[in-house]
Amino acid sequence: MEKSLKRQIVEATEAVKKKVRKMKDIEINNKEALESVFKPVTEPLNLIANVSKQSAPQNIKDEEIEVPFMDKTLQKEVLSDKESNDTDDYDSDSDSDSSYKSLGEKKQDCNTTSWSVSPEALADIPFGVRYDNGKLMLGSARIIVNDEYIIVADRKYRTTPGLKQLLLKKNVDSSLVTEKDMQHYKLMLLDTNAHRRDYDPNKPIKSNKGLKYLQIIKPLFLQTKGKGLPLTKMWKKNVDFIYWDDPNELVERLKLLIASQDAGNTGVNNEIISIIEELRESNIINT
Repeated sequence: MEKSLKRQIVEATEAVKKKVRKMKDIEINNKEALESVFKPVTEPLNLIANVSKQSAPQNIKDEEIEVPFMDKTLQKEVLSDKESNDTDDYDSDSDSDSSYKSLGEKKQDCNTTSWSVSPEALADIPFGVRYDNGKLMLGSARIIVNDEYIIVADRKYRTTPGLKQLLLKKNVDSSLVTEKDMQHYKLMLLDTNAHRRDYDPNKPIKSNKGLKYLQIIKPLFLQTKGKGLPLTKMWKKNVDFIYWDDPNELVERLKLLIASQDAGNTGVNNEIISIIEELRESNIINT
């Protein structure tokens, strides 16, 4: 068991190093690609700006500047990789809610549940998305959603029918939910405290007799006490320490983070490294 645990940690460490190198290469390629794609737009604008500085001020009626149209397919191909690697720089508060009025538009691979849900309907969804002062919220954090991505607590997830069920349904269709969906949903709950009373990390989980609690929430957070060293680690900003009785819980957390990283989140690298360091400090691994 110990050898298997060590091997998993070593493999995870190597995977993180490869990911970091790959992200640096992707960032350089994306920068060059974006400069090439937006060149037809930036050059005319720079030229107009230079001409405006040289000419004397005149009362001339403003004219509309026609910006070359960029094909949406090309734009998605260039920007998709950059978006998946820029989660840490995402400022959700700077985005207007009007940017997401097209949430009801459907794609064939994610049209099982539409994002177009009324505030009244969301108010009756336990452990899910709600409206608060005109904003979509999950627990204590704002959530931004569309048919391709879900962004919550500075993490980005790819939209799936299973995640839509977990976030928008009172009675979840489990046939649409995958194991990865459950891992991502648990990570969302941990980040936002949407499963706790008043969304307070210091308060207990909201237990009830509903199917969603009994079939989803309770199994997700059912803790089994084990023997071993008491390990502590602070997993996210401004949250109290979480105490671990079993090193296997750290490994499970590591698996969740690696799955989140595979989904395109780049903000978990430091946490993955911290887990590995914690295991080393406790003499669980020697590499």
